[in-house]
Order: sequence, then structure tokens, then C-alpha cells
Amino acid sequence: MSPWELFRTLSSKSRLVVIKALGAAPLRYSEIMKSSGLNTTDLSRQLTRLIKDSIIEKDSSDRYQLTQFGRLAATTIPTASFIVANQTYFSNHDLSVIPPRLIEDIASLKKGDMVSSVYESINLQQKIIPTIRERFWMLTDDLSPTWATSTQDLLDHDVEIRAIVTIELAEKMRREATPLIKERMEVRTLDSLNLVLGYSDKHALICFPNIEGEPDRNHYMFGYDTMFKHWVFHCFRHFWEQAKPFSL
Repeated sequence: MSPWELFRTLSSKSRLVVIKALGAAPLRYSEIMKSSGLNTTDLSRQLTRLIKDSIIEKDSSDRYQLTQFGRLAATTIPTASFIVANQTYFSNHDLSVIPPRLIEDIASLKKGDMVSSVYESINLQQKIIPTIRERFWMLTDDLSPTWATSTQDLLDHDVEIRAIVTIELAEKMRREATPLIKERMEVRTLDSLNLVLGYSDKHALICFPNIEGEPDRNHYMFGYDTMFKHWVFHCFRHFWEQAKPFSL
């Protein structure tokens, strides 16, 4: 089977309904019909096609189930669904800076909330940051005027703080940092930054670059679920490994 043949198989809404129904457990014909809402003619046609393409099979108990190949093929569906649902957004943003392995897992961001205002983003962060008690990592080319105060408060609660910034911003931080910040905040630099990341034990956020390659601060994604935070965690780690250590 060629890639385009697989895409054609998965392009049918009816077949996707059947695959979704079988994703949880093997089912008999009547159970699939009840779960999918398909009529007899359509269901029989879709089952025949999915068996022919090795997506599903019948077991010894006369139940239909996904094959190992089918389970693997089904993992592409959430990513495609997420991209299509956010087609306008992704058409206007450049994700080429993101590692390919994370692009493949972009659907992990599906439970995130889109925040379309700089002020709303700031308000959310102002509410969340004081509640952080384990770690707060950020990648940014800009900091609020009160960054030193909020950072000091977090360090007073033994929060681990890491920052990836430009060399210009790092030098500004050095001038404004308190002794505690200089002692305990880990800072690394990159020559240029075109996205914004935030990761903590409470939340995660990401601001992708627009087509011009600048962080689009009018469109942030905020997430609180494990998958969203896990994705941002690994994205931050990718850039952390590339950045150069900087001593405040």
C-alpha cells in the first residue's frame, strides 16, 4: 500500500467512524452498527474495504478488530484532525523552527485554549505564576517590568527557574537581578528567538512565529492537561540543549 492509498482509505468519514469504534475494543457487526450509526449497506461496504486494506480483521469470535497496522495508521488521524480544525491558524504561522518529532505529535496541543489577546495572556500568567511551586521555565525575547519581583517571589518558594533569552535580554537581566536571582536562576542564550514558551507544574503556553518569523503575541495557546504540558516540556528542552549558558 502506498501512502496516498492509505490516505484515501482514511479519507472516508464512514470508515473513520468504524476505526474509532474499534479503537477501544473488538466489536461484533451489530455493535459496530449501533456505535457508528451506519446502515447495513454502508457498514458492510466499509468493513470490506478496511479488511481489504489490512486496517481491520475478524477474530476467532467473529468480532472485528484493528490490526497492528491499523492501530498504527489510526495514530495519524488525531494529528490530521487537529491540523484541519486549525487550518486558518496554521496557514498563517511558521512551524519550521519546531523539531520534526514534535510536529508529528502536534495533536498533543489539541486541548489547549487559544488566547487572542496580549492582555488576556498577561492576565492569565499573572494569575497562574504566583501559584507555581515546582518549576517555571520560559523561552522569550521580552520580560515584564516586574520580572525581577515575580522571579524573586518564586525563588523564595524554592521554585526552579530556567530562562532561554537573547544575549541582549540576558545582559539586561544581569543588571536588574537580585543576589538570589543571580545565584539560583539558570539562564541560557540563543542568538535569536522567534517563538515564546512557558512551562510550569501548573500550565504551559506557546506562541508560534507568524509568517514573517516574529512571535505572534496576539495568538497564544495555553494548556493545562498532561499532553499539552508534555509537548511544551520537550520543546523547551530542545532549545535548552542548543542554548549557551549565561551567568547572571
